[in-house]
Amino acid sequence: MTQVRFPGMRTVVVEAVEHLADAEYQQQVWVRKEHPHEQMPYTTDDAVHALYDDTSVFEEPEHAVGNVLRNKEEAEALQPLKRALDTVFDELGTDLDDAEYATAPQWAVVVATARSALAVLRASEP
Repeated sequence: MTQVRFPGMRTVVVEAVEHLADAEYQQQVWVRKEHPHEQMPYTTDDAVHALYDDTSVFEEPEHAVGNVLRNKEEAEALQPLKRALDTVFDELGTDLDDAEYATAPQWAVVVATARSALAVLRASEP
């Protein structure tokens, strides 16, 4: 398996995709607000910043290969998730809270594409 230059940043990407893929977590924490008080919940903002800003895997996937992503397949697997999130934000805006996103009909595509991307990311793990 190809190693990455910045494994810590890779962990951030995988964690973001895991949370976007986990509809159960989203319902429990984002919608019902059931989470341990000693931990801050992982939010849509956290995922967006991780994937768009902090690691640039959405904005420059080809540059992320070798740095944060292991291969071209991982970069390609993230693109449907980016399109799904872009669609949600184009249609609903960027000012909703986590529960509003998680309960919007468009969000199901985000969860599905995140699950697919996560499968590829996990398949590349050593």
